[in-house]
Amino acid sequence: MSTGAQAKSGLTHVAALYGSDDEFLDAVVPFLADGLAEGQPTLLGVEPRLDRLVREELGDAADEVMTLRRAEQYERPLDALRHNRDLFAAHAAAGAPAIRVVGDVPHPGVGAPWDGWVRYEAAINHFCAELPVMVLCPYADNTPDSVLADVESTHGWLALPGHDHQPNPHYTEPATFLSERADWEVAPLERTRPDLRLENPTLAHARHVVGVLAANTDLDERCVSDLVVGVSEAVTNAKVHGKPPVLLRAWVNRNRVAVAVSDCGSGPRNPFAGLLPDERRRSQGGLGLWLAHQLCDRVTLAVTEEGFTAYLVIGEPPPVEMRAKPALSR
Repeated sequence: MSTGAQAKSGLTHVAALYGSDDEFLDAVVPFLADGLAEGQPTLLGVEPRLDRLVREELGDAADEVMTLRRAEQYERPLDALRHNRDLFAAHAAAGAPAIRVVGDVPHPGVGAPWDGWVRYEAAINHFCAELPVMVLCPYADNTPDSVLADVESTHGWLALPGHDHQPNPHYTEPATFLSERADWEVAPLERTRPDLRLENPTLAHARHVVGVLAANTDLDERCVSDLVVGVSEAVTNAKVHGKPPVLLRAWVNRNRVAVAVSDCGSGPRNPFAGLLPDERRRSQGGLGLWLAHQLCDRVTLAVTEEGFTAYLVIGEPPPVEMRAKPALSR
């Protein structure tokens, strides 16, 4: 598929691997230029140096390229997910037959945590599936292999030299990806003994104990407060929507607190639960998981034969079990 052959009926999510400025421009400039030539809304959200290079190459046409404000939109992954979904939907509602976007995604190779952003890369395939948008995500070839493995799984298309795009045989449907990643994320925790175990705690007791544990780490006051509120939401959900007993466990080190809240209910079967607010369920507590996602550095939902568990992490995340080396790496 060439950059000018975008499907108008739904999302086209493309990953581009580059090793130099020239390779970056070779992937990005024709993609944007084709969109401008077709009269499509065209947006660019990359670091300032690369933004300047792109606009220099586009010349006068660069004035037609809208800027995605990275500092504002990319501070929190789920804020970016909601903002971008709403932005794309607004362009579509205004009559745009297609929208083009180039956006670089924060990751450990540029000093940013990856946990929330990998969920963004997977979830956008679900939440924007029916929108006529083509998103190109450029990644430098020195990006960590662990990140490239996820990029490979979350992009349905790959950019090739010569401005062509091909289907990605390693793409994983977002629901499957998020469910499998939940298993990889919780496995390292579940193999270790928790530092705290409470059965059927009251809401007040759960908040107090978790607050004391977190206050005795190197986490700042805001992190401690965010975790306490997140745990409060998880315990409330377990008591209101789950089945007893409710079990609270915690693992603590100087730079991290991880809390697991379990009950014997079936939990939400939707792997996208909490990633965006569900206004329809506000009166039934449907915003609790969304709030936990907003406050914590990592929220992982796991459904097993024994019941449902919400894992909430503040601070340095526990490791994720690695898979095979990605085919994208050079």
